Parts: sequence; C-alpha cells; structure tokens
Amino acid sequence: SSSSSSSESKGTMYVNVITKCSGNSIVFGRFTYIATPADTIGISSIFPTFGPNTGGTEVNLKGFGFRNFGRLMKCKFGNVLTDARIKVEYGEMFRPYNGTSITCFSPPICNKINCDKQCKQNYTSCHYNCLTDNLEYSNTLCESNYTTCNTSCISNKTECINNCNDVNCENTCILDENSCSLNCESSRTLCLKNECSDYCNNSFIDCSLNNFCEENFNDLEYKDCVANTTESVAVEFSLNGKTFTNNGVMFNYHTAIEIESISPQEGELSGNTLLTLNVAGKVIPEYITTNGIQTLQTTIPNAKCKFGTFKAFQNHQQSNSSQSVHHFPHFTLTDATVKINNQGKIISAECYSPREPNIGKVYVYLSLNNGIDFTEQNENIYFDYYNNWSFGQTSGTTPSSRWLHTFTKVGSDIYLFGGFGKREKERGLQGGTYLNDLFVLRSGK
Repeated sequence: SSSSSSSESKGTMYVNVITKCSGNSIVFGRFTYIATPADTIGISSIFPTFGPNTGGTEVNLKGFGFRNFGRLMKCKFGNVLTDARIKVEYGEMFRPYNGTSITCFSPPICNKINCDKQCKQNYTSCHYNCLTDNLEYSNTLCESNYTTCNTSCISNKTECINNCNDVNCENTCILDENSCSLNCESSRTLCLKNECSDYCNNSFIDCSLNNFCEENFNDLEYKDCVANTTESVAVEFSLNGKTFTNNGVMFNYHTAIEIESISPQEGELSGNTLLTLNVAGKVIPEYITTNGIQTLQTTIPNAKCKFGTFKAFQNHQQSNSSQSVHHFPHFTLTDATVKINNQGKIISAECYSPREPNIGKVYVYLSLNNGIDFTEQNENIYFDYYNNWSFGQTSGTTPSSRWLHTFTKVGSDIYLFGGFGKREKERGLQGGTYLNDLFVLRSGK
C-alpha cells in the first residue's frame, strides 16, 4: 500500500511506500502541490495566431508560471491534446521553475483524409491479427468444420481401440487421434485466416470506398485532429496534462495556401527581381472584418518568401575509397508584401529575389506567419537564376595570386597594388612575400 502526506498549500511533498509485512517506509517519489491554475500559470499571448488546417504550426505561448514538468505538459487545441515543452529564448538562461514561453504544434483539422487514414489503420491492424493468429474474428462455417473434424478423430480413435488386442496398439490409436486433432486445428486456423482476410478486405471497401467517410464523418470521433465544425479553437495549457488554463486565447485555422504560379520566372544572380506570386482569392479568416467595405485592404505583417535549393557535398569515407554525396538545404528568406481585403481574401503577394551565387533553379515558398509555416514544395514553382556577367577579352601581364592587396577604381581604370603572395618566378613554391608591384586594368578600352 502507499500513503502520502497531504497539504493545503503549494509545495513538494514526498510520497512514501509502506510495506505491510515489515512496516518499513520507503521514499517512492515526490508530488508537487500547486495552487489553482488561474493563480499560478496563465497564457497572456499566442504567436502565430493562425495557421493552415493541415496542422504542424509551431505555436509559441507567452505567459507566467510555466515549469518544466517534462512529458506531463500538454497543450490543448479544442479537444485535442498535443505535447508541450519549455522554450528558452535566445540569450535567456534556462529557468525550469519559472519559464515564460511554451511551444507546441497545432493538430490538423479533421477531414475525409483523416477518415481514410483511420480506414487504412483499421485494415492494417485487421490483417496483422489475421496473420499472427490474434483472431478476434469467428466464422460459423470454420468452427462447424472444426467440430466435425474433431468428432471424426475421436470416433476413429474409439473404433481403433476396440479393434486392438494390446497396449501398444491402443497407444498408436491415441497418437493417431492427437495427430488428427492437430490437422483439424491447422485446417481451422487456415480457414479463419482466409475468412478473416476476406472480412478485412470487405471492411476496408465499406469504410473507404462506399461513401462511409462522407456519410458518417460528423459522427466519428478522432483523437489526433480538431473537429471540422469550427475555424477557431481555444488554446489551453496544463503542467500535468489534467488541469488546464482558461485564458480565452484562440488559434485560427485557414485553408492551406498554394502558390499557383509566379512571374517572372527568371532573373539575374544579383537578385532584386520583383516577383508576383499568384495566390489571389485565398481566404484567411483571421483578417475577416464586418465593416462591409470591400475595397478596404491591409498588409499581413511578417510575411516571408523563401528561396530554397539543395547543395551537395562529398563525404570521403575513411574505411574505404568510396565517396558518398549528401544534400543539405540552402534557403534564403526575404520579406514579402501580402495584401488582403476585409473579407479575408488575398489580393496580391510580392517579394524580391535575393542574391544567389549559383545559376539554376530554386524553389519558391510563401509564409504568412514570419516563416513558421510555408507553402508546400511545387516542382513548377521555381525561380531560374541566370548569369548576367560575360567574360571580356584581356591582354598584358596577369598579376600573380595574392591577398591583402588594394583594388581601386579611378575613372575607367582599376589599380591593383601590393598585397601578400608570390612573385611570378616564385609560383609553385611555398610561402610568400609582401609585394609592392602595381597593375592597371583599363576597363574602358
């Protein structure tokens, strides 16, 4: 049995386990008493305040009294629980007993995809039970055949023993009956597996293909997605996953936006090309107002464009001479101007291309909440950088390789002076020297 000291005030108490035999008390653990959540923890703000209905938005809750209770901590969006963790701001020391920031990820809005996903999970689980003999399925014909088979085994054994004259013969009859019963059991298992598999297939068809999701969607209960009857849900927080705050903080869902096209689709490596992103007509409920003025528009703050590609590098394995190529993402963020009217519809979205060192295609993404959520990658939504530089014809003496030199433009001439490196006759040798030579590039000729 276990016992614990109770307390009417907050604080940490030790929980003791007392054995009945010896009466010895063993410290089992600690339990922390806190005052009511409204007095000790609370949410004062949330960012971002909106995200796509596909979920996965990293939400930052600001408040007071947050403590690090590890895996016990939960956020609640509507009726759906998600994991929460203490967030340490840049430059801030970790404070496990008095944190001010909590992060958690928004769950998706329930839709037919969730229903189909549940159908597939049920189908997989059903087939697994069929294959591993964890059969919760019973077929009348299989059981009837099994009973008939076993009855025949027993009857054959009785007849066999009646025709025996010694013990060895009777033992043989018994062994034959055991073998017969095993065959009956194997036939029964095989029959049930086949019938179970057919049952799983038919159930999946009924669930996924025969309008089950459309007809019964609103009656289904899901634990990992928010009911699709609302676009705005209350966000609450709990230290122990049981008792939650109630500060009236809301999170708004919107249909996931997609970039349908961009214009222009190519530009110079130097960047600064103005891009127009075609996302017009997408509705963001967060910005719907009721003043009825259709032409009134505003700009969504903290909108971002992301230009991304993948760069490769080679990793030389020490154990052998083979080389493996790895790819890592290379992204650049730029500010975006997204205008939206009072009906929540996006009017226009624009951003400037950043400077890029390499020619080629980079994918373009758009975020409405400071780079927390971006549009999905689309193979057709890219910006193609081209090289606007050309190689000119030169003549004369080429300077040796160097650094720490000066490079000065005077009129159309460019003067290179000094630096540290190697003279012409020293090329290929180690080391270097301080140089005092002067070269002129006459770019105007």
